[in-house]
Amino acid sequence: MGGDSPFAAASTPGGISAIAVLRFSGCGCRKIFKEIFSRDPCPRVATFAPYRNRAGIHLDDVVVTYFFGPTSYTGEDLVEISCHGNPSIVHRILEDLYGRGCRPAEPGEFTRTAFLNGKLDLAQAEAVADLIHARSEAALAFARQQLDGSLGRELSPQVSILVDLLATVEAHIDFSEEEPTAPVLTLQRNLDPVRRTLEKLLGTLRHRHHVEKGVAVAFMGAPNAGKSTLWNGFLGRERALVSPIAGTTRDFLEEEIFLGPWNLRIIDTAGLRETDDELEALSMERSREKIIGADLLLWVIDGSGPLDRALSSREEWWSHRSSGILILSKRDLPATIGRDHPFLREIGWPTVEISARRPEDIESLKCFLIKYLTEKDLIPNEEQVLVNQRQAEHLREAVAALAVAETLSLEKGELVAAELRRALDALATITGEKIDGVILDRIFGKFCIGK
Repeated sequence: MGGDSPFAAASTPGGISAIAVLRFSGCGCRKIFKEIFSRDPCPRVATFAPYRNRAGIHLDDVVVTYFFGPTSYTGEDLVEISCHGNPSIVHRILEDLYGRGCRPAEPGEFTRTAFLNGKLDLAQAEAVADLIHARSEAALAFARQQLDGSLGRELSPQVSILVDLLATVEAHIDFSEEEPTAPVLTLQRNLDPVRRTLEKLLGTLRHRHHVEKGVAVAFMGAPNAGKSTLWNGFLGRERALVSPIAGTTRDFLEEEIFLGPWNLRIIDTAGLRETDDELEALSMERSREKIIGADLLLWVIDGSGPLDRALSSREEWWSHRSSGILILSKRDLPATIGRDHPFLREIGWPTVEISARRPEDIESLKCFLIKYLTEKDLIPNEEQVLVNQRQAEHLREAVAALAVAETLSLEKGELVAAELRRALDALATITGEKIDGVILDRIFGKFCIGK
């Protein structure tokens, strides 16, 4: 960070827009404000005023609001200026602010300053970036929840228990000649549920990935089973070529769609079958890679065709996966395969019969898909607290420390205490109560400038 000088940046993206927002914060804001607007600031009152640079040139008419610390976003005095969204105006105002003693803000410096001033913990600070980059309603909801301090509230009772246990262990070390039965029982009774709670939190990292990147859903099956028609139906436009000629899809196609609050990455793959065509074999190999990496498989079977055609796309490694849906397509044609067929029952996946040419069938399948994803725990419920990769690393450290502590007897009290402290340090790093500058640089360096 750049010392005591106030820092300034545009908080809205570059380019032409109706308005742009600039901010500066830190020691000296009041002096700069008075130089520009020739009056004392009135806290939290948006005021229309001309902005004149140091040479007295009128740059723009702006709306300016002054926030006094410590009740501002950063915890320090902060000024917010709304001007017309012309890049030239934004540039000239920023240049004038730099000339008046401000310096360019570093990435994430406004939020980093808020963290350092105790306005929010580190998990909440990370949630600010999550909120900005959220790609779906679900991602927005979980970011808001995190910004509200949900992870800190989840960890607080566990930290309290561990602090009490550490005090108990240290008391036993000091008075080791006394009967240790009660402390031993207390240790064993409380460490296990704390560890299990942290492990449960750690398990939400998978959900976090699904919320951020979207659940990967692969459409697969034999050539001409109706995969591309169904995929186009999900997408709502003719993106994939559809032809009665088998093998039209020679490479996978991937697009993002939104079903309610969730984003899904839907992947159309090449038809799977035995082939001597080198190009088709290569396309199928690429498709297999996508199928292996998918979170959910939709196996599309032509319900009007012969069963041996469907069987030609079956491969042992995926037909035993627990997360998949069988789609009997082309139900607008006479059926030759029904949902009660022994082959389908053997797979064990739920079966849905549809015609991809009927919009109502597509919508019904979408509703079933969200219900199935919830049942299979591929998307989280709205009450869950989700952790990111950094937080998960420190949770693993805490869980490992508690697992070691559980194996030790109180006769080795110093070792137990050391593991409890290691767990507490790891949890403190999650919320930023114990953190070093290198980690902060890594976290806030991912923020945009002006936030």
